[in-house]
Amino acid sequence: MWRSTFSEVVGGRIVGRMPGFILALVAIVGVAVAAGPTEMRTWSDINGTQFYGRAVALNGNEVVFEGGDGSRVTVLLHELSQQDRILIEEHFLGASIEKERPGWREVAEKYAEKLAENKPVVKLAMGLVMVGTILSLIGGVWFLVVAFRESVLWGLGCLFLWFVSLFFLISHWDRAKRPFAVLLLGAAALAAGIQMVLRVLL
Repeated sequence: MWRSTFSEVVGGRIVGRMPGFILALVAIVGVAVAAGPTEMRTWSDINGTQFYGRAVALNGNEVVFEGGDGSRVTVLLHELSQQDRILIEEHFLGASIEKERPGWREVAEKYAEKLAENKPVVKLAMGLVMVGTILSLIGGVWFLVVAFRESVLWGLGCLFLWFVSLFFLISHWDRAKRPFAVLLLGAAALAAGIQMVLRVLL
């Protein structure tokens, strides 16, 4: 007796909620159906086979294509190329699929190819970087030597605090201008070399 009552109650609730579930399912499917066909273009599958037409519907895992003559053919979604799968899913489902990111090896190989294709520019850039680094070191050490000759406090201040170096440069311009010029020239050469390399890579 109680089993039949339980079945009637639970069954009634499930049946009562079925129309809402069906409507929700129809609404989800309707999103894909409501989307219009894609533009006419060339599609390709994972084997490299190409065909021309437009996708008119996505039924589960099956994509319906229509050719220029109106003939239709059904292709499984996973048999299309990755780019075409993303296009189909974004068009009919509105899904934003993250493209596969290249690994560090692919990125390194890509940069190595670019550097190999521009050897003269890369050699010049590396030369500027080396010259700039050397000049910057010479100018920096020279600047510190001048500061320490003035006093130990000036030297320590220029070594650890950049604004002390700026103040020392302004207040002792006659003695600090030459090492500063060498330092500035080295920084310019270093920046120019780095910029040339970045232009080749990017």
